[in-house]
Amino acid sequence: MKTRPPRATISDVAHAARTGKTSVSRYLNGELHLLSADLKARIEQAIADLSYRPSQMARGLKRGRTRLIGLIIADITNPYSVDVMSGIEAACREQGFTLLMCNTNNEVDLEQHYLQLLSSYQVEGIVVNAVGMREEVLSHLKQSLLPMVLIDRKIPDFPCDVVGLNNAEAAETATRHLVDNGYYALLFLSEPLGSVNTRRERLQAFRQVMTAYPQVQHENAELTLQVARSLQRINLHWGSDIGLIGFDELEWAALAGVGITTLKQPTWQIGCSALQRVIARIEGSDLPIAEQVFSGELIVRGSSQPLR
Repeated sequence: MKTRPPRATISDVAHAARTGKTSVSRYLNGELHLLSADLKARIEQAIADLSYRPSQMARGLKRGRTRLIGLIIADITNPYSVDVMSGIEAACREQGFTLLMCNTNNEVDLEQHYLQLLSSYQVEGIVVNAVGMREEVLSHLKQSLLPMVLIDRKIPDFPCDVVGLNNAEAAETATRHLVDNGYYALLFLSEPLGSVNTRRERLQAFRQVMTAYPQVQHENAELTLQVARSLQRINLHWGSDIGLIGFDELEWAALAGVGITTLKQPTWQIGCSALQRVIARIEGSDLPIAEQVFSGELIVRGSSQPLR
């Protein structure tokens, strides 16, 4: 069985180049003006011959920087999360950081585990799409002073920068669109509200809009299961018998029969902005903690066409 040759070290490079480790370190750190042309050529050749790859982690720790950003995502299977992560990763590349991504699968215990793991890797900052951090984890974060930005979901009683959608504006836009198109009995469907601020903000905005239309009947998410079963039984058609608007633009929305109207979130921009904000904190920004919100875009399709 073939064994892998040992990884070359900086000492090996120095020996092959007939110089000391200090000169090799200067070469690797870009301090080429301190080296003669002949010495630079010898070091470059030794690195190529040995296939030497410096440890970026070790170099970073030596300077007191790891250039690592931690990301905790609630559900990596969610298209929203994928798009947000894409924006974060792009901003990391532009700023010279490396992203460490952890998926909690909406489990609080995994969230706590990954927070501790990322801390052990000495990440310089962290972006979190929170599930439900426990008090002891929040206390640890406060004490560590680790720069942190939340995406989409706030944490009660935990002051922190937040980046996400303007939920109230988005829900109001969607609700008024249905009312203006002649729909007279509206139902707000949601996953269990729990402590998730995004769901609560959307429901609150829905109810506020409905107060301006007393002639329009409305209900909340408590009837979701009964309504879903009823629709299966009575063969209703989207866009002609009943309207439908969904949050988040999904690839199949335009292909589902007449097409489903959606409220598109600027997910890529949300991720990119969250990363830029955490880097600003890493670099010492003392701006007040703030919430940055983005407007959504209503993509109108046949599922919410005006009723005749």
